[in-house]
Amino acid sequence: MNIFLKNLFSNLRIRWKILFIVMPLTILPIIIVSNIIGYVAYKQAYKSINAISINNLDNIANFTIDLLNAHYKQFYVYKEEKRELLKKNLRSLAELSYSIIDTFYRDQLSGKLTTIEAQKKAKEALKKVHIGETGYIYVLNSQGTLISHIAREGENIINERDDQGNYFVKKKCKVITKKRGYVYRIFMA
Repeated sequence: MNIFLKNLFSNLRIRWKILFIVMPLTILPIIIVSNIIGYVAYKQAYKSINAISINNLDNIANFTIDLLNAHYKQFYVYKEEKRELLKKNLRSLAELSYSIIDTFYRDQLSGKLTTIEAQKKAKEALKKVHIGETGYIYVLNSQGTLISHIAREGENIINERDDQGNYFVKKKCKVITKKRGYVYRIFMA
C-alpha cells in the first residue's frame, strides 16, 4: 500500500502535490474549528434555553401561588360573609319561632286557648316552618325529649351521637339546665 501511494504521489504534477498537501491542512482546521464553534454555540443555546425555561417556570409557579392566595382570600371573605348571613338568618328563624310560641302562649294566658290547645297549635305552626330544602325547627327539652319534631316527636334523643362520636344532645341539654329557663336555638338538621 505504501508503494502504491508513493507511486501515485510521484506521478502527480506539482500543482496536485501542493493541493494534496495543502487541502487537508486547510480543510481539517476548518472542520475542527466549525465543530468547536458549533459545540460551544449548542452549549450556550442549551444554557440560555434552560435559564429561560427555569425563569419561565419560576414565573408561572409564582403566578400560580399568587392566584391561589388571591382565591383563598376571596373564598375566606365569602365564607365569612356566608357565616354572618347564616347567623343572621338563624337569628331571624329563632325570633320567628319565639314569636310563634309567644303568640299561642298569650292566647293561652288570655283564655282564648287551653294550655294543651296552645301547645298543639304552636307545634303545628313550628312544623310548617322550613329551613332551606331539608331543614326544619324542632323543640327539645332539658331531658333530651323532642317536644316538637316533624318525624320523631316524643322521642328522647339524649344519647344521640354526632359523626365524631360526641354526645351533642347531652351537651346542649347541660347548657339549657345551667342557664335555668328556656334557651331558644336553631340547629340545622
